[in-house]
Amino acid sequence: MRVLCLGTADDARGFALAGAVARTPADRRALETTLGRALEERPPVGLVLVSAEVAALSPGAVRAFAERAGAPPLLVLP
Repeated sequence: MRVLCLGTADDARGFALAGAVARTPADRRALETTLGRALEERPPVGLVLVSAEVAALSPGAVRAFAERAGAPPLLVLP
């Protein structure tokens, strides 16, 4: 199972060391784009972890992704 981590540079570095695919969206638009592309990635993403700091960039996009049918589980990390 692939894990996608969306977080700050420190979050991304730590999760990348654990084998997760890590990205650091810097603004609302980047977060929305990254979440949209997560559904199209191959091999598919099995779990999405989002730091609270990054989730605050676009709470609506995070909520919409989590509620979307067929989307992998999304967990906001404190």
